[in-house]
Amino acid sequence: MKDLSQIIGLPVCLEGSELRFGAGVVCEESLVRTGAEMRDVLQDPDAPVPEIAYRMYRGVSLEQDREALKEAGLRFDLTVIPAGRFGLEVPKTYGHFHNKPAGSQLAYPELYFVVSGRAIFQLQEGASLSFLVLAKEGDAVRLPPGYGHVTHNAGGEPLVLADIIARDCQGDYRLYKLMHGAAMYLLDTGGGVPCPVGNPHYGFAATPGLVSPDPEHSVRRILLDLELPLYTNLVRAPARYEWLVKPQVYRNYFAGLPWFVPDFDRSWVAKDLEQIANSIPAPRMGFLAEVILESGRIIGTGQGRSGLVVRAFIMRLAQLGLTAYCVGESNTPRIVAGDLLVACSGSGETATTLHHARVARETGALVAAVTRNRASSLAALSDVTVELPVREEESPQLGRTLFEQAAFIALDALVTHLARKLGLTTEDLLKRHANLE
Repeated sequence: MKDLSQIIGLPVCLEGSELRFGAGVVCEESLVRTGAEMRDVLQDPDAPVPEIAYRMYRGVSLEQDREALKEAGLRFDLTVIPAGRFGLEVPKTYGHFHNKPAGSQLAYPELYFVVSGRAIFQLQEGASLSFLVLAKEGDAVRLPPGYGHVTHNAGGEPLVLADIIARDCQGDYRLYKLMHGAAMYLLDTGGGVPCPVGNPHYGFAATPGLVSPDPEHSVRRILLDLELPLYTNLVRAPARYEWLVKPQVYRNYFAGLPWFVPDFDRSWVAKDLEQIANSIPAPRMGFLAEVILESGRIIGTGQGRSGLVVRAFIMRLAQLGLTAYCVGESNTPRIVAGDLLVACSGSGETATTLHHARVARETGALVAAVTRNRASSLAALSDVTVELPVREEESPQLGRTLFEQAAFIALDALVTHLARKLGLTTEDLLKRHANLE
Protein backbone atom coordinates (compact mmCIF):
# COMPACT_ATOMS: atom_id res chain seq x y z
CA MET A 1 0.00 0.00 0.00
CA LYS A 2 1.34 3.44 -1.01
CA ASP A 3 0.45 6.49 1.09
CA LEU A 4 -0.38 9.44 -1.18
CA SER A 5 -1.66 11.76 1.56
CA GLN A 6 1.29 14.17 1.55
CA ILE A 7 1.13 14.61 -2.21
CA ILE A 8 -2.64 14.86 -2.66
CA GLY A 9 -3.46 16.69 0.56
CA LEU A 10 -6.10 14.15 1.63
CA PRO A 11 -5.80 10.85 3.52
CA VAL A 12 -5.54 8.61 0.47
CA CYS A 13 -3.64 5.36 -0.11
CA LEU A 14 -3.06 3.37 -3.28
CA GLU A 15 -3.67 -0.35 -2.85
CA GLY A 16 -2.94 -2.24 -6.03
CA SER A 17 -4.81 -0.14 -8.59
CA GLU A 18 -7.50 1.13 -6.21
CA LEU A 19 -7.62 4.13 -3.89
CA ARG A 20 -8.52 3.81 -0.22
CA PHE A 21 -9.82 6.92 1.50
CA GLY A 22 -9.26 7.81 5.13
CA ALA A 23 -11.62 9.30 7.66
CA GLY A 24 -13.55 12.40 6.62
CA VAL A 25 -13.07 11.92 2.86
CA VAL A 26 -16.17 11.77 0.69
CA CYS A 27 -16.32 10.63 -2.93
CA GLU A 28 -19.43 11.61 -4.85
CA GLU A 29 -18.99 9.02 -7.59
CA SER A 30 -16.69 6.06 -8.22
CA LEU A 31 -16.55 4.69 -11.78
CA VAL A 32 -14.57 2.13 -13.75
CA ARG A 33 -13.81 1.95 -17.45
CA THR A 34 -13.64 -1.69 -18.47
CA GLY A 35 -11.18 -3.17 -20.90
CA ALA A 36 -14.09 -4.27 -23.07
CA GLU A 37 -15.27 -0.64 -23.37
CA MET A 38 -11.80 0.38 -24.52
CA ARG A 39 -11.92 -1.81 -27.64
CA ASP A 40 -13.58 1.08 -29.52
CA VAL A 41 -10.36 3.11 -29.31
CA LEU A 42 -7.60 0.49 -29.54
CA GLN A 43 -5.16 -0.04 -32.38
CA ASP A 44 -6.07 -3.72 -32.22
CA PRO A 45 -9.68 -4.13 -31.02
CA ASP A 46 -9.13 -7.86 -30.64
CA ALA A 47 -6.05 -7.54 -28.43
CA PRO A 48 -6.13 -8.98 -24.91
CA VAL A 49 -7.22 -6.32 -22.43
CA PRO A 50 -7.41 -6.21 -18.64
CA GLU A 51 -10.79 -6.41 -16.94
CA ILE A 52 -10.45 -2.87 -15.56
CA ALA A 53 -8.82 -0.26 -17.80
CA TYR A 54 -8.85 2.56 -15.22
CA ARG A 55 -10.75 3.88 -12.21
CA MET A 56 -12.25 7.34 -11.74
CA TYR A 57 -13.12 8.99 -8.44
CA ARG A 58 -15.19 12.14 -8.90
CA GLY A 59 -16.01 14.82 -6.39
CA VAL A 60 -13.40 13.85 -3.79
CA SER A 61 -13.13 16.17 -0.80
CA LEU A 62 -13.26 16.45 2.94
CA GLU A 63 -16.81 16.68 4.20
CA GLN A 64 -16.28 20.20 5.56
CA ASP A 65 -15.04 21.45 2.16
CA ARG A 66 -17.78 19.94 0.05
CA GLU A 67 -20.24 22.85 -0.01
CA ALA A 68 -17.54 25.49 -0.56
CA LEU A 69 -16.27 23.63 -3.64
CA LYS A 70 -19.80 23.25 -4.98
CA GLU A 71 -20.41 26.95 -4.49
CA ALA A 72 -17.23 27.69 -6.46
CA GLY A 73 -18.45 25.40 -9.25
CA LEU A 74 -15.40 23.14 -8.91
CA ARG A 75 -14.74 19.43 -8.53
CA PHE A 76 -11.64 17.57 -7.37
CA ASP A 77 -11.16 14.20 -9.09
CA LEU A 78 -8.69 11.33 -8.92
CA THR A 79 -7.89 8.73 -11.59
CA VAL A 80 -5.85 5.53 -11.45
CA ILE A 81 -4.56 3.90 -14.66
CA PRO A 82 -2.98 0.51 -13.84
CA ALA A 83 0.24 -0.69 -15.45
CA GLY A 84 0.03 -3.26 -18.23
CA ARG A 85 -0.76 -3.21 -21.93
CA PHE A 86 -3.67 -3.13 -24.37
CA GLY A 87 -2.15 -5.38 -26.98
CA LEU A 88 0.95 -3.42 -28.00
CA GLU A 89 -0.37 -0.16 -26.58
CA VAL A 90 0.48 1.29 -23.19
CA PRO A 91 -2.57 1.75 -20.92
CA LYS A 92 -4.62 4.84 -21.62
CA THR A 93 -7.94 6.57 -21.07
CA TYR A 94 -10.73 6.53 -23.66
CA GLY A 95 -10.36 10.19 -24.64
CA HIS A 96 -12.88 13.02 -24.78
CA PHE A 97 -13.52 16.69 -25.49
CA HIS A 98 -15.19 19.15 -23.12
CA ASN A 99 -18.39 21.10 -23.60
CA LYS A 100 -18.61 24.91 -23.51
CA PRO A 101 -20.19 26.97 -20.72
CA ALA A 102 -23.38 28.75 -21.74
CA GLY A 103 -22.52 31.87 -23.75
CA SER A 104 -18.82 31.01 -24.05
CA GLN A 105 -16.79 30.48 -27.21
CA LEU A 106 -14.22 28.49 -25.24
CA ALA A 107 -14.75 25.00 -23.86
CA TYR A 108 -14.00 24.09 -20.25
CA PRO A 109 -10.27 23.62 -19.49
CA GLU A 110 -8.82 21.27 -16.88
CA LEU A 111 -5.85 21.21 -14.50
CA TYR A 112 -4.05 17.90 -13.98
CA PHE A 113 -1.41 16.97 -11.43
CA VAL A 114 0.66 13.78 -11.62
CA VAL A 115 0.47 12.26 -8.14
CA SER A 116 2.41 9.06 -8.84
CA GLY A 117 3.96 7.51 -11.92
CA ARG A 118 4.65 8.98 -15.34
CA ALA A 119 2.07 10.24 -17.83
CA ILE A 120 1.87 11.27 -21.45
CA PHE A 121 -1.05 13.55 -22.24
CA GLN A 122 -2.05 13.42 -25.89
CA LEU A 123 -3.83 16.63 -26.90
CA GLN A 124 -5.52 17.23 -30.21
CA GLU A 125 -7.52 20.03 -31.78
CA GLY A 126 -10.42 18.30 -33.47
CA ALA A 127 -9.08 15.65 -35.82
CA SER A 128 -5.95 17.53 -36.86
CA LEU A 129 -3.34 18.90 -34.45
CA SER A 130 -1.73 16.60 -31.91
CA PHE A 131 0.82 17.08 -29.14
CA LEU A 132 2.33 14.79 -26.53
CA VAL A 133 2.99 16.28 -23.09
CA LEU A 134 5.38 14.18 -21.02
CA ALA A 135 4.80 14.66 -17.27
CA LYS A 136 6.37 13.06 -14.21
CA GLU A 137 5.36 12.93 -10.55
CA GLY A 138 4.76 16.45 -9.22
CA ASP A 139 4.14 18.05 -12.62
CA ALA A 140 1.03 20.16 -13.25
CA VAL A 141 -0.47 20.21 -16.74
CA ARG A 142 -3.14 22.61 -17.96
CA LEU A 143 -5.43 21.18 -20.63
CA PRO A 144 -6.57 24.24 -22.61
CA PRO A 145 -10.04 24.89 -24.03
CA GLY A 146 -11.00 23.14 -27.23
CA TYR A 147 -8.56 20.25 -27.03
CA GLY A 148 -9.50 16.61 -26.72
CA HIS A 149 -7.19 14.56 -24.55
CA VAL A 150 -6.11 11.01 -23.86
CA THR A 151 -3.85 10.18 -20.92
CA HIS A 152 -1.33 7.35 -21.32
CA ASN A 153 0.42 5.52 -18.51
CA ALA A 154 4.04 5.82 -19.65
CA GLY A 155 5.60 4.01 -16.70
CA GLY A 156 5.69 0.48 -15.35
CA GLU A 157 3.57 1.26 -12.28
CA PRO A 158 0.04 2.53 -11.65
CA LEU A 159 -0.44 6.13 -12.73
CA VAL A 160 -2.35 8.27 -10.24
CA LEU A 161 -3.70 11.63 -11.40
CA ALA A 162 -5.47 14.42 -9.58
CA ASP A 163 -7.42 17.07 -11.45
CA ILE A 164 -9.51 20.14 -10.81
CA ILE A 165 -12.39 20.77 -13.19
CA ALA A 166 -15.65 22.72 -13.42
CA ARG A 167 -18.60 20.81 -11.99
CA ASP A 168 -20.65 21.51 -15.13
CA CYS A 169 -18.00 20.11 -17.45
CA GLN A 170 -19.14 17.11 -19.49
CA GLY A 171 -17.11 14.75 -21.66
CA ASP A 172 -17.85 14.22 -25.35
CA TYR A 173 -16.39 10.87 -26.46
CA ARG A 174 -17.89 10.69 -29.95
CA LEU A 175 -14.89 11.68 -32.10
CA TYR A 176 -12.61 9.18 -30.38
CA LYS A 177 -15.14 6.41 -30.87
CA LEU A 178 -15.69 7.36 -34.53
CA MET A 179 -11.94 7.52 -35.27
CA HIS A 180 -11.06 4.42 -33.23
CA GLY A 181 -8.93 6.38 -30.80
CA ALA A 182 -6.69 9.42 -30.74
CA ALA A 183 -4.51 10.60 -33.62
CA MET A 184 -1.67 8.44 -32.32
CA TYR A 185 -1.33 5.07 -30.66
CA LEU A 186 1.53 4.84 -28.16
CA LEU A 187 3.18 1.44 -28.37
CA ASP A 188 5.33 -0.25 -25.75
CA THR A 189 8.50 -1.20 -27.64
CA GLY A 190 10.52 -1.95 -24.54
CA GLY A 191 12.66 1.17 -24.87
CA GLY A 192 11.30 2.99 -21.85
CA VAL A 193 9.49 5.72 -23.81
CA PRO A 194 6.40 4.63 -25.76
CA CYS A 195 6.64 4.90 -29.54
CA PRO A 196 3.90 6.97 -31.27
CA VAL A 197 2.29 5.41 -34.34
CA GLY A 198 -0.27 7.25 -36.45
CA ASN A 199 -3.91 6.20 -36.39
CA PRO A 200 -4.76 5.47 -40.07
CA HIS A 201 -8.41 6.43 -39.56
CA TYR A 202 -7.39 10.11 -39.44
CA GLY A 203 -6.10 10.06 -43.00
CA PHE A 204 -2.84 11.89 -42.30
CA ALA A 205 0.61 11.01 -41.02
CA ALA A 206 0.80 11.88 -37.33
CA THR A 207 3.86 13.97 -36.51
CA PRO A 208 3.57 14.65 -32.79
CA GLY A 209 5.42 17.38 -30.99
CA LEU A 210 6.81 16.23 -27.65
CA VAL A 211 6.64 19.09 -25.18
CA SER A 212 7.22 19.54 -21.46
CA PRO A 213 4.54 20.43 -18.92
CA ASP A 214 3.81 23.98 -17.81
CA PRO A 215 6.99 25.86 -16.93
CA GLU A 216 7.23 26.58 -13.22
CA HIS A 217 6.58 30.32 -13.60
CA SER A 218 3.29 29.58 -15.38
CA VAL A 219 2.18 27.05 -12.79
CA ARG A 220 2.80 29.55 -10.02
CA ARG A 221 -0.02 31.64 -11.47
CA ILE A 222 -2.39 28.78 -10.72
CA LEU A 223 -1.00 27.07 -7.61
CA LEU A 224 -0.57 29.29 -4.59
CA ASP A 225 2.34 27.26 -3.24
CA LEU A 226 4.13 24.53 -5.16
CA GLU A 227 5.31 23.07 -1.87
CA LEU A 228 1.71 22.36 -0.84
CA PRO A 229 -0.50 19.54 -2.22
CA LEU A 230 -2.97 20.33 -4.98
CA TYR A 231 -6.07 19.82 -2.83
CA THR A 232 -4.67 22.05 -0.08
CA ASN A 233 -4.07 24.83 -2.59
CA LEU A 234 -7.60 24.40 -3.92
CA VAL A 235 -9.49 24.61 -0.64
CA ARG A 236 -7.35 27.48 0.66
CA ALA A 237 -8.34 29.72 -2.25
CA PRO A 238 -10.91 28.20 -4.65
CA ALA A 239 -11.35 31.63 -6.27
CA ARG A 240 -7.88 31.19 -7.82
CA TYR A 241 -9.40 28.44 -9.96
CA GLU A 242 -12.28 30.44 -11.37
CA TRP A 243 -10.53 30.24 -14.77
CA LEU A 244 -11.67 26.62 -14.93
CA VAL A 245 -15.29 27.72 -14.65
CA LYS A 246 -15.10 30.88 -16.80
CA PRO A 247 -12.55 30.22 -19.57
CA GLN A 248 -13.87 33.06 -21.73
CA VAL A 249 -12.98 35.58 -19.02
CA TYR A 250 -9.54 34.07 -18.32
CA ARG A 251 -8.48 33.20 -21.88
CA ASN A 252 -5.05 34.80 -21.26
CA TYR A 253 -4.27 31.94 -18.84
CA PHE A 254 -3.63 29.68 -21.83
CA ALA A 255 -1.67 32.00 -24.12
CA GLY A 256 1.75 30.85 -22.85
CA LEU A 257 1.16 27.15 -23.41
CA PRO A 258 3.32 25.89 -26.29
CA TRP A 259 0.59 23.58 -27.54
CA PHE A 260 -2.38 25.93 -27.23
CA VAL A 261 -3.90 27.59 -30.28
CA PRO A 262 -6.74 29.87 -29.13
CA ASP A 263 -10.16 28.67 -30.15
CA PHE A 264 -11.16 30.46 -33.37
CA ASP A 265 -14.61 29.52 -34.57
CA ARG A 266 -14.80 29.75 -38.35
CA SER A 267 -17.66 27.29 -38.83
CA TRP A 268 -20.12 30.10 -39.62
CA VAL A 269 -18.04 31.77 -42.36
CA ALA A 270 -19.08 29.51 -45.24
CA LYS A 271 -22.73 29.80 -44.24
CA ASP A 272 -22.57 33.60 -44.18
CA LEU A 273 -20.76 33.73 -47.51
CA GLU A 274 -23.38 31.46 -49.05
CA GLN A 275 -26.13 33.74 -47.74
CA ILE A 276 -24.33 36.77 -49.20
CA ALA A 277 -23.97 35.11 -52.60
CA ASN A 278 -27.63 34.12 -52.65
CA SER A 279 -28.70 37.66 -51.72
CA ILE A 280 -27.15 39.35 -54.78
CA PRO A 281 -29.91 40.02 -57.38
CA ALA A 282 -28.22 39.28 -60.69
CA PRO A 283 -30.78 40.94 -63.04
CA ARG A 284 -30.84 44.13 -60.95
CA MET A 285 -27.02 44.23 -60.85
CA GLY A 286 -26.91 43.90 -64.63
CA PHE A 287 -29.35 46.80 -64.98
CA LEU A 288 -27.25 48.96 -62.61
CA ALA A 289 -24.18 48.22 -64.76
CA GLU A 290 -25.97 49.65 -67.81
CA VAL A 291 -26.98 52.76 -65.86
CA ILE A 292 -23.38 53.28 -64.72
CA LEU A 293 -22.03 53.01 -68.27
CA GLU A 294 -24.61 55.50 -69.55
CA SER A 295 -23.99 58.04 -66.77
CA GLY A 296 -21.65 61.01 -67.21
CA ARG A 297 -20.17 60.78 -63.71
CA ILE A 298 -20.67 58.44 -60.75
CA ILE A 299 -20.62 59.87 -57.23
CA GLY A 300 -20.70 57.56 -54.22
CA THR A 301 -22.05 58.23 -50.74
CA GLY A 302 -22.48 56.27 -47.52
CA GLN A 303 -21.79 56.68 -43.85
CA GLY A 304 -19.65 54.65 -41.47
CA ARG A 305 -18.64 51.21 -42.73
CA SER A 306 -21.09 51.50 -45.62
CA GLY A 307 -19.16 54.61 -46.63
CA LEU A 308 -15.91 52.64 -46.66
CA VAL A 309 -17.55 50.07 -48.96
CA VAL A 310 -18.61 52.85 -51.35
CA ARG A 311 -15.12 54.38 -51.33
CA ALA A 312 -13.62 51.03 -52.36
CA PHE A 313 -16.20 50.72 -55.15
CA ILE A 314 -15.58 54.25 -56.46
CA MET A 315 -11.81 53.60 -56.49
CA ARG A 316 -12.35 50.55 -58.69
CA LEU A 317 -14.63 52.50 -61.07
CA ALA A 318 -11.89 55.10 -61.48
CA GLN A 319 -9.38 52.32 -62.23
CA LEU A 320 -11.78 51.09 -64.92
CA GLY A 321 -11.42 54.52 -66.54
CA LEU A 322 -14.83 55.84 -65.47
CA THR A 323 -15.28 59.28 -63.96
CA ALA A 324 -16.04 58.59 -60.33
CA TYR A 325 -15.91 60.55 -57.06
CA CYS A 326 -16.89 60.23 -53.41
CA VAL A 327 -18.97 62.76 -51.50
CA GLY A 328 -16.79 64.75 -49.13
CA GLU A 329 -13.59 64.72 -51.18
CA SER A 330 -12.17 68.12 -52.08
CA ASN A 331 -12.26 67.40 -55.82
CA THR A 332 -15.83 66.05 -55.93
CA PRO A 333 -17.81 68.26 -58.35
CA ARG A 334 -21.35 69.58 -58.10
CA ILE A 335 -23.81 66.85 -59.00
CA VAL A 336 -25.94 67.64 -62.06
CA ALA A 337 -28.41 66.03 -64.42
CA GLY A 338 -26.83 63.08 -66.19
CA ASP A 339 -24.79 62.07 -63.14
CA LEU A 340 -25.45 59.00 -60.96
CA LEU A 341 -25.39 58.96 -57.16
CA VAL A 342 -24.66 55.50 -55.73
CA ALA A 343 -25.91 55.56 -52.13
CA CYS A 344 -25.25 52.71 -49.70
CA SER A 345 -27.23 52.29 -46.47
CA GLY A 346 -28.29 49.04 -44.87
CA SER A 347 -31.35 50.51 -43.17
CA GLY A 348 -32.05 52.96 -45.97
CA GLU A 349 -32.82 55.56 -43.30
CA THR A 350 -29.40 57.13 -42.66
CA ALA A 351 -30.11 60.88 -42.46
CA THR A 352 -26.99 62.15 -44.25
CA THR A 353 -27.33 59.63 -47.06
CA LEU A 354 -31.02 60.54 -47.51
CA HIS A 355 -30.06 64.23 -47.74
CA HIS A 356 -27.57 63.47 -50.50
CA ALA A 357 -30.20 61.45 -52.37
CA ARG A 358 -32.72 64.31 -52.17
CA VAL A 359 -30.18 66.84 -53.46
CA ALA A 360 -29.34 64.51 -56.35
CA ARG A 361 -33.01 64.12 -57.28
CA GLU A 362 -33.54 67.88 -57.16
CA THR A 363 -30.71 68.41 -59.68
CA GLY A 364 -32.07 65.79 -62.06
CA ALA A 365 -29.35 63.21 -61.36
CA LEU A 366 -30.20 59.53 -61.04
CA VAL A 367 -29.98 57.73 -57.69
CA ALA A 368 -29.02 54.09 -57.17
CA ALA A 369 -29.57 52.61 -53.71
CA VAL A 370 -27.73 49.64 -52.23
CA THR A 371 -29.71 48.57 -49.16
CA ARG A 372 -31.17 45.59 -47.36
CA ASN A 373 -34.53 47.37 -46.99
CA ARG A 374 -36.64 47.74 -50.14
CA ALA A 375 -39.34 49.55 -48.13
CA SER A 376 -36.93 52.26 -46.92
CA SER A 377 -36.94 56.00 -47.56
CA LEU A 378 -33.75 55.66 -49.61
CA ALA A 379 -35.34 53.07 -51.90
CA ALA A 380 -38.32 55.39 -52.40
CA LEU A 381 -35.97 58.16 -53.54
CA SER A 382 -34.01 55.92 -55.92
CA ASP A 383 -34.30 55.16 -59.60
CA VAL A 384 -32.49 51.84 -59.17
CA THR A 385 -32.64 49.80 -55.96
CA VAL A 386 -30.27 46.90 -55.34
CA GLU A 387 -31.73 45.03 -52.40
CA LEU A 388 -29.40 42.71 -50.48
CA PRO A 389 -31.85 40.88 -48.17
CA VAL A 390 -29.30 39.28 -45.84
CA ARG A 391 -30.71 37.87 -42.58
CA GLU A 392 -28.37 39.43 -40.04
CA GLU A 393 -30.18 37.77 -37.14
CA GLU A 394 -28.96 34.40 -38.42
CA SER A 395 -25.30 35.46 -38.34
CA PRO A 396 -23.04 35.53 -35.24
CA GLN A 397 -21.33 38.66 -36.56
CA LEU A 398 -21.79 41.90 -34.67
CA GLY A 399 -23.70 44.99 -35.74
CA ARG A 400 -24.62 45.19 -39.41
CA THR A 401 -21.48 43.44 -40.60
CA LEU A 402 -23.26 40.93 -42.82
CA PHE A 403 -24.91 43.64 -44.92
CA GLU A 404 -21.66 45.58 -45.24
CA GLN A 405 -19.86 42.43 -46.39
CA ALA A 406 -22.68 41.70 -48.84
CA ALA A 407 -22.47 45.23 -50.24
CA PHE A 408 -18.70 45.00 -50.62
CA ILE A 409 -18.88 41.66 -52.44
CA ALA A 410 -21.86 42.70 -54.58
CA LEU A 411 -20.17 45.93 -55.71
CA ASP A 412 -16.88 44.13 -56.37
CA ALA A 413 -18.83 41.60 -58.45
CA LEU A 414 -20.33 44.55 -60.32
CA VAL A 415 -16.79 45.85 -61.04
CA THR A 416 -15.85 42.47 -62.52
CA HIS A 417 -18.99 42.55 -64.68
CA LEU A 418 -18.21 46.08 -65.87
CA ALA A 419 -14.60 45.16 -66.66
CA ARG A 420 -15.75 42.28 -68.83
CA LYS A 421 -18.22 44.52 -70.70
CA LEU A 422 -15.45 47.07 -71.27
CA GLY A 423 -12.95 44.39 -72.28
CA LEU A 424 -10.53 45.32 -69.50
CA THR A 425 -8.08 43.11 -67.61
CA THR A 426 -6.16 43.36 -64.35
CA GLU A 427 -3.23 44.84 -66.27
CA ASP A 428 -5.49 47.64 -67.51
CA LEU A 429 -6.58 48.41 -63.95
CA LEU A 430 -2.98 48.47 -62.74
CA LYS A 431 -2.13 51.18 -65.30
CA ARG A 432 -4.52 53.48 -63.42
CA HIS A 433 -3.59 52.25 -59.95
CA ALA A 434 -2.08 54.90 -57.67
CA ASN A 435 1.73 54.98 -57.66
CA LEU A 436 2.07 57.70 -55.01
CA GLU A 437 1.71 55.29 -52.09
